[in-house]
Amino acid sequence: MKKRIKKYLGILLAPVFSLFEDEIERRKNQRHKQNITSLLSTLQSCGCGVTVNGEMYISSRQAVSIGNNVHIGDNAFFKTEGGLTIGDNTHISRNVTIYTTNHNYDGQALPYDGDDVFRPVSIGKNVWIGMNVSIVPGVRVGDGAIVGLGSVVVKDIPPYTIVGGAPAKKIAERNLKNYQKSNENESFGGVDGRLLNEPEISSFLPHADIKCHEMFFILTTGRSGSTSIAKALNQHPGITCHHEPRQQLIRLSTEYAHGEKSREMVMAELHDIFIKSATFAPGFYGESDQKYFNLVPLLHELMPHAKFIWLVRDGRDVVASAFARGWFSNSEYNRDEDNYLLKIWKKYRLNGAKCGIFSEQEWGRFSVFERCCWYWDYVNNTIESALSLIPKNQKLRISLNELPGKYADIQRFLGIDDVVSITNIVANRAKMGDTPVTENQWSEEQKNIFNDRCGAGMARWLQKHHAKKTR
Repeated sequence: MKKRIKKYLGILLAPVFSLFEDEIERRKNQRHKQNITSLLSTLQSCGCGVTVNGEMYISSRQAVSIGNNVHIGDNAFFKTEGGLTIGDNTHISRNVTIYTTNHNYDGQALPYDGDDVFRPVSIGKNVWIGMNVSIVPGVRVGDGAIVGLGSVVVKDIPPYTIVGGAPAKKIAERNLKNYQKSNENESFGGVDGRLLNEPEISSFLPHADIKCHEMFFILTTGRSGSTSIAKALNQHPGITCHHEPRQQLIRLSTEYAHGEKSREMVMAELHDIFIKSATFAPGFYGESDQKYFNLVPLLHELMPHAKFIWLVRDGRDVVASAFARGWFSNSEYNRDEDNYLLKIWKKYRLNGAKCGIFSEQEWGRFSVFERCCWYWDYVNNTIESALSLIPKNQKLRISLNELPGKYADIQRFLGIDDVVSITNIVANRAKMGDTPVTENQWSEEQKNIFNDRCGAGMARWLQKHHAKKTR
């Protein structure tokens, strides 16, 4: 009798249990969708129509740029500190692993030490990557390439090439005539290859080659001014300005300054970031980053209509701040040893000898204070030289001290008609752990070093403010 009752109750309650199961599954899917949306919103850049069909791990979101109509399958594992760019209309299947870093096996310990070797990975447009594929650091996958399931990609794949195996080798090539026809006609596949309609394609966000007439870059020597101007300009409803949004620039700028990467290599990586993967919403867009100081000619070539704002900060303030934070010292950032991003900044601090300015012996004799002085002078001289080749209507020099009264001029310089009142924002140095030793506390030797290294620049770039302070 009891068995019959249980049986009938089970039959009667089955629809109820089914509803509960459906609701649990619905809420689970909703949470997953929210988590993925949140993850994508924190990337360096993410285009329109990006979907992730399952779980995805990204180790450093600020180093990832994804274009429009990109689809990523379940169980994606992306180790991204070295920089990862993915172009439009790329489909990545399940269980794909991408590494942009490697352990340093030639360092201070065996089998490897704690130092990371960064090598960016670039995946082009219209690429199809099959299931269970692994991609090693430093690989470039060309536009239109196809990577067969189970492949291990250990070297660059030319455009339109079909590869497979471990290690991946060329199997065939796409029908180039058909590929070009589809690309010209904007015949792009969405989820499961469904042909996108015209409104979906029209919703694609533009890349920098199209957007550059509304783009600007702020060049400076430190975080205080670059943070303040970015926050202030964001008060305008038609301006989006980010402070240090692209993590791989910490590495790339220094590699270029040290001669570790050629101009062509740096141009290729910047092209992958700005032209192939990064997308931009409507309105004026700017980035404020001290690491752009030596990239101006390359940015101008890639984005010929972009504008540049040179924000000159008083050398005494920069040196005091940098010296207090331990720049160029062996103990730099000791208080933040667990902060991975700060470790990268330390790893890629500029070296005067590697920049070709001094011999190793000369650089080795410099005190930490003198290196901070050299940094301010070297960066500003590099900016000045680069901007001398930029058209006048695309460059603007402003002193940080005069910035509060210059926001209207900046808006007009950018080409904004509806000039609005902007409140100046001053970065909280104490909050950033900074307790600078000011000029008044410097020794006579330090004052002499500053005048030798920075005096000419102070007189040339900050003449009015320099005169006021020294009276």
